[in-house]
Amino acid sequence: MEMVNFYDAWTEAQKTFTKNLVNTQKDIRTQWLNAVVEMQETMNSFPGVKDNAQAKDAVKLYNTWFDNAVDTTKAMGEEVSKVQTALQAALEKQYALGRQVVTNFADLTKTATKTVNEAVVKAN
Repeated sequence: MEMVNFYDAWTEAQKTFTKNLVNTQKDIRTQWLNAVVEMQETMNSFPGVKDNAQAKDAVKLYNTWFDNAVDTTKAMGEEVSKVQTALQAALEKQYALGRQVVTNFADLTKTATKTVNEAVVKAN
């Protein structure tokens, strides 16, 4: 069963890595979105922006573009999360299947070793 134990340890490391990667990506996306929204709010509060018609128009255009960019980024992030969740589920199934293969191979090896040892004992 050493092979199975090794496989379990290896897949557990893979699962932890994948989980940490997904969580980190979510955190980074959230932090980035929060930071750029703060930046936008700061730009909107610059002195003179509200008093100058040209600046108001420029900021209005920028805000429209920016809001669309943020919404698109959020939507893409949600879709990426769905893909990553599906990938994690697929990997879980693959790990379970791989574990079964390793278990069967370990059992086969154990049986073969026992058979060979018995044959050697009979031959002597």
